Amino acid sequence: MNRFDYREVHEDVWLDGSVPYYCNEKDVLLKLDLDEEAFRKYKEEHGIDAATTLEELSRDLPDKDCIGPGCLPGERKRKLWGPDQVLLSYAPNPTKGPVATMPRYFMRFASLQFPDGVPPIDENFKRYHEGKNLRLLPSQSGLKTIWLKPNIMAPQGYTLWVGSSLRKISVVTQEEYLRQ
Repeated sequence: MNRFDYREVHEDVWLDGSVPYYCNEKDVLLKLDLDEEAFRKYKEEHGIDAATTLEELSRDLPDKDCIGPGCLPGERKRKLWGPDQVLLSYAPNPTKGPVATMPRYFMRFASLQFPDGVPPIDENFKRYHEGKNLRLLPSQSGLKTIWLKPNIMAPQGYTLWVGSSLRKISVVTQEEYLRQ
């Protein structure tokens, strides 16, 4: 998380044992807004033409042959990834002690409102404290705002971590989303 300029931590925790807990009762969404200033600064630091779009930078670059000292015969350099990446991670809150039946944990991030021709984001997390670094496709990187809806099954609550270098992250309620 420390390598990302924009970080967000969201917790939905069961604190009061006298009332029943309803997982994702608050029904939140993630809003990922492209920060034009951070993207401009990225292009300056890496010597990239100012007219280059984020969509162009996210295109797959071909692998290159590794030439020079320290390279093995036939070795190829890995493709460079575009700068538009999002780290998603979550952890359910553990139970207080051993239980007869462990709860099943599940987290799914699904995108909302993608235009036609743009493949949706749909990531499933099935393990405790699982995380994924999403490399956005060129058509997804061309969008100014990306909405992600987390669908969660964590009986004791959860903590959600989101990080990005070029996108401002905010956690909004369903009500705020519908107002926009």
